[in-house]
Amino acid sequence: MLQDCHVHSSYSPESDYPMEQATIDAIRLNLDGICFTERVDYGVKPDWDHPEGARFENGRPLTNCAYPAYFAELEEMRERYGKVLWCGRGLEFGIQKETIPAYEKLFGEWQDHLDMVLLSVHEIGNLELWTNEYQEGKTQLEFTRGYYEAVLDCIEHFDSWSVLAHLDLIRYHDYSGEGPLPFESTEDIVAAILEKTIEGGHGLEINTSALCHGEKAPMPSRDILTLYRDLGGTILTFGSGCIRQGQLGAYLKVAEDMARSLGFSSFCTFENLEPHHHIL
Repeated sequence: MLQDCHVHSSYSPESDYPMEQATIDAIRLNLDGICFTERVDYGVKPDWDHPEGARFENGRPLTNCAYPAYFAELEEMRERYGKVLWCGRGLEFGIQKETIPAYEKLFGEWQDHLDMVLLSVHEIGNLELWTNEYQEGKTQLEFTRGYYEAVLDCIEHFDSWSVLAHLDLIRYHDYSGEGPLPFESTEDIVAAILEKTIEGGHGLEINTSALCHGEKAPMPSRDILTLYRDLGGTILTFGSGCIRQGQLGAYLKVAEDMARSLGFSSFCTFENLEPHHHIL
């Protein structure tokens, strides 16, 4: 069984990938299932129905997912293609400590329509990681530990999520030029994050998107996955994080092989916010 549990369609501001095209492509690629996980980034993006102040790219306002239209079309895909492809209903919460109330409200409104919620940290204090805004003026150790502290702070105060996505995203957005930071310098706080994740019945994602951009390994690192295993973590999902055609399902076999080599015996998919284990 091969499922991509981190897929973005044109309902995510960074993607122009039509949902039906992604669904058809998944069938063509012989995937058993996909889970659409459209991005929501409160703090830096307004909701779709209040686009005032939104940043524009390519003539398009960058807003959060249009939830009613998204879930309606997704139901159409499930009805039309459900006999040959499982189409999961998800969202990716790009959370910050200050935006937790907005996500609590959002989850309360749509939880009955959800199979899975990814939890990510893309911004800290409304400063973007990918543009180096957050990292600027900090040492490599400061911005790396600061990122993990932000993740821990969020999961200590918010529990309405399924899986931590691309946990060491800060490694991918490390523009310091200083080389990899030794894992030992952040192992204590990463362990605290993983312990809280396991305690809450949540899971961890192996995300292959970095491989599509020339990196040598998925996220998170083997060190983090080994620690997760040693702490008793068993809920593991695989996702490409795709935003365009050609990325869907990419390198999922690499993620499977990585998990198997580290001693994991199963991976998970989610339905109605409950994990289901499958033998690797």
